[in-house]
Amino acid sequence: MRLKLYERAIYGLLCGRIEALIPVCKTYADYLWAYTSCYIEQEIHYILIRAHEHELTDIEKHRVLSDHGLENRQLRMPSIFDEILAGCPTHIRDEAVLPFNAIQKYLILADYDRLFHSILSFLHTNNESNGSLLRFASHICLFLYEQNHSEKFNQNTFIEILTTYIHHLIELEFKDLVCYYISKLPPNDQSTIMAKFLDTLSNRQDKEFYLKQGFTYKIDIDTSLLILAANQRRDQTFDKENNDEIISTNSKSLNENDHKQLEALKLLTTFLSTQTLDALRFANLICRYFLNDAKYEGIRISLSYFPHDIDVHTIEANNRQQSEDDIREFKAFGAYIAALEAIQRWSELHQKQQENTSTATREDQAYLPIVIKACYEVFDYPQGWLVDITNVHQTLPDNENRQIEMSILRHKYIPMLACNLFRIFDLIKHEQETFRLIIFLSDSRKQQLYKLFSKETLNSVLLLTEHAAERCLDRQQQSQTGDITVNLFL
Repeated sequence: MRLKLYERAIYGLLCGRIEALIPVCKTYADYLWAYTSCYIEQEIHYILIRAHEHELTDIEKHRVLSDHGLENRQLRMPSIFDEILAGCPTHIRDEAVLPFNAIQKYLILADYDRLFHSILSFLHTNNESNGSLLRFASHICLFLYEQNHSEKFNQNTFIEILTTYIHHLIELEFKDLVCYYISKLPPNDQSTIMAKFLDTLSNRQDKEFYLKQGFTYKIDIDTSLLILAANQRRDQTFDKENNDEIISTNSKSLNENDHKQLEALKLLTTFLSTQTLDALRFANLICRYFLNDAKYEGIRISLSYFPHDIDVHTIEANNRQQSEDDIREFKAFGAYIAALEAIQRWSELHQKQQENTSTATREDQAYLPIVIKACYEVFDYPQGWLVDITNVHQTLPDNENRQIEMSILRHKYIPMLACNLFRIFDLIKHEQETFRLIIFLSDSRKQQLYKLFSKETLNSVLLLTEHAAERCLDRQQQSQTGDITVNLFL
């Protein structure tokens, strides 16, 4: 009796005969269900026979266990998908490569390496991130990783999927979830991603909140902050040619990047557990940038993040021997800002004096010794302003650039500071201090600072010195003329 199509398919399913089911399959899901169901039936049949083979006679064993008797037990799970593609219509093959079906295939086969490669392939070929697919892949990764199945897939693939999902969460501003997923990354990758996450946060309060959350999840916050600070570094040209003679005491405005650098420094000084020296070196780096750009307010803010009396004892014990030059550099910026502020204050007092000539007390004259002392703190900085006295930095990767930057700043700002002081002396006709300063700048025991001056600046200084000398000679001649007149009168 010839059975109808669907009746034949039902009997075929119960017997594990795939050829009876194929004619009724219309979709890829039908094919997969049919092959899988037949595979299961065949496996059950085989297991039952093996379990009861001791009850069979030799003839029955030969009949049931012979190759002919088990010829229907041909399906194997790894080969099912190849058989489906080999004998199905074109539209079924097209369905088979869709993301859901491909993922299902590798999950059934427990081929996790190819599973994650296929997921990455789908993600890379789509311009827009598939959040559901990403979330699914991330959780599969985490499940397998925490079940100690990580040897079954490539570690880099796991990192890429989880990192992509973290970036997706950041874009969607699901910030409260980010630290949890970052903590699931390998330790070496946690800090890099945490730094990128912190960089996306717009204000320091958010950064501080999620840094504390990072502590809770045992993320390496110290390294994260150092990477964040390193990412804030910017390329800047330190111009060796300097024709400016008068230093501007007005600070240029800080831009967005400047504020981000200062914010990173604040986080370093607040949250670093032991890396004080790294924070100090970052402070010196951005202070060099700020000084080169005449952004003095940035230096003031940087200085405020550290103790005003910072010394080697402020640094963690294991780094004290390496910190001497860094502390010297940091204090050098402080000395320059102090000199700058003294000049600015004197200028205000002098301007006020010019506007109110009736005042008997000359406040600008009274304040002048403070200006002189502050400027000489820079000129006579122990063993040189912005000069290293140890070899510690020679082994560091950024030493060459650092030395170039400090040298340029020395050649730029010491002459400018000296010119300001010379002009103050010229303005108030203080010849004695003019001569004292010119002698100091040429003193071989004081590093002969005049060698830092450009030819044009040196000519300006010599001209001011010449004016001072002429005034002295005029005053002496007037004094001698007065003495002669008195003698004649007598």
